[in-house]
Amino acid sequence: MGDNSINEHHLYYALPESYDPITSSLDFEQWVRKYKACAKANKWNEEDKLRHLPPLLKGDAWIIFDDLADNEKDTLEKLVDNLTKKLTVATQIQCGEQLHQRVLDYGNETLLTYQNDIRRLAHRAYPDMQEQQLKPVVLMAFIRGLRGHSIELARKVRNANPTTLEKALQKAQFIMSDPFIDDSERPEQDAMQHELTAIGNMERPAATYEQNGDDVEPTSLNASRRDEIVEDKHSQLFLREQKIRDYDESILELPVLRVVIV
Repeated sequence: MGDNSINEHHLYYALPESYDPITSSLDFEQWVRKYKACAKANKWNEEDKLRHLPPLLKGDAWIIFDDLADNEKDTLEKLVDNLTKKLTVATQIQCGEQLHQRVLDYGNETLLTYQNDIRRLAHRAYPDMQEQQLKPVVLMAFIRGLRGHSIELARKVRNANPTTLEKALQKAQFIMSDPFIDDSERPEQDAMQHELTAIGNMERPAATYEQNGDDVEPTSLNASRRDEIVEDKHSQLFLREQKIRDYDESILELPVLRVVIV
C-alpha cells in the first residue's frame, strides 16, 4: 500500500502571484507575508519555504536574488532580509522615475485608478517620508499627470490651487464632466484629429459637380485657394504641437529626489 500522504502533499499548492517590484500591487514585505501564509496552508517546513520562493521572483527581484552570494540566501530569514534591503533601493529609483513620467491614461483608466497608482508609486519611491511630507509630492504628481487627458485640464486644476489630493480629484472630475465644455477645452488630441480630418477632406481631389445638368469643375483659382488654406492649417497645427510640447516640459515639474546609497 503506497504512501498517499506524499501524493496528496503535491496535488495542490496555495501560492501568491509572482513578485515583480515594478508591477506588483504589493510591496515586498506584504508579498512575503502572503507567501508565508501560503506556506503555512501548504504545511511547508523551512526547507520547502526556501526552495519555493525563488521561482516566484520576476524582473529585478530575480536579478537581485541571482546576484546574492550563497551564504546570503541559505536560509529563508537571510534571503528575505537581503532581498528587502536591495529591493528597497532599486524600487525607490525605478518608482521615482515612473512617478515623474506617469500620466492619466485617458479612456483606459478612471481618475480613481490613476490616483491610487500615483499614491502607490509615491510610497515606493519615498518610503522614508512621513505622510505629511509625501502629500504635496503626490498632489503635484497627480496634477502634472492630468496632461494625459489635456494640458488644459492640468492647468485648470493647478490654477484652482487644491490643497489636498481629494480636492484636486474632485476638481478634475467636475471639469471632465462639464457638459458645456467648449471645443478649445477638449483634449488636444481630439481637436487635432478633427482638424486633420478636415484637412484630409480638403486635400482630396476636387470632385466634378453637376449643376442644372451641366458639369462644373472647380476653377484653378479655387484649387489655389484650397492649397493656401491647407498650408495655413498645417502651420497652425505645427505651432499648436510646439506650444503643447513646450508647456508639457515646463508644467509642474516635480523635483527629483535622488537616492544616495552609502
